[in-house]
Amino acid sequence: MMFKIYEIPQLLVFKILDDEEILSDIKQFYPNLVESNKEPEYCIDRQIVEDLDNYHYLTSNKPLHPFRNCIYYNQTFDETHQVIAYAPSTDQTIEHAIIRNGKDILIQYKKDNSKVFTRTVRELIVRKFLEKGYFPLHASATKFNGNIILNFGPKGCGKSTVLFEKIIEEGHHPVSNDITLVGKENNVWNAIGTQYTLSFDSSLFGKDGSSKIRFTPYEFSKVFHTVWSEKGKVSQISYLSLDKNMQYSESALTSEQLFEKLNLYGKDHGFYFDDYLEINNLVPIFDYETL
Repeated sequence: MMFKIYEIPQLLVFKILDDEEILSDIKQFYPNLVESNKEPEYCIDRQIVEDLDNYHYLTSNKPLHPFRNCIYYNQTFDETHQVIAYAPSTDQTIEHAIIRNGKDILIQYKKDNSKVFTRTVRELIVRKFLEKGYFPLHASATKFNGNIILNFGPKGCGKSTVLFEKIIEEGHHPVSNDITLVGKENNVWNAIGTQYTLSFDSSLFGKDGSSKIRFTPYEFSKVFHTVWSEKGKVSQISYLSLDKNMQYSESALTSEQLFEKLNLYGKDHGFYFDDYLEINNLVPIFDYETL
């Protein structure tokens, strides 16, 4: 099977197998994925194996928690600088192993597991932007007239609802539903999305009950005739709150108030930064004060 170079504009360029299932899954979460003639930052390959028993010994090592989902156990070989990261089967993933030699990444598994490719691409993006000084913010984000608006607040404050209404009613473009990376480049604050499934209360669609309706970014873009945006300049940060009637409101805060609220609600308890591929071993510096 041939390799081709693909790009998620402004985020990552990588060479990967020209496999319809793998590319389709990545595109579900990064709808703007396109072929590219740029120099790839990584090459991602795969190997289907009969078993992964030879990696079970790694589970005696310290468990590593990456940015979201899955648990890995790894080992680094000092002489070759090769890194092996092993993930046993859980409710988050099927068993697999990832071997990194510099910019070459090999994913081993026993059966089809295209989702691990998307997870790996997301981890490479997070690692790249941590090097640029970005840090995660528990906020939804939309883009309008080239600028990004961030909305954050306590759990259940309406981040997803605001995102949905701004897109449907005001013509914004989606950037991120839940976790947004923000960072300063050339003295300008920018934001990028870390794409996951979007979840909305069924009441938004006129349905009863407390169930959730979920879309991948690709599905959401198609259903609601919008275009996903990957990155942009931050122009506004709004704090969301719910009143006694469970209606949300947006507030513009002073710098001091914003700093206080970001410290309270900017971080998600699910933020982990264990670098299971040993790319740079960076953790973010939450620069709320200058944001």
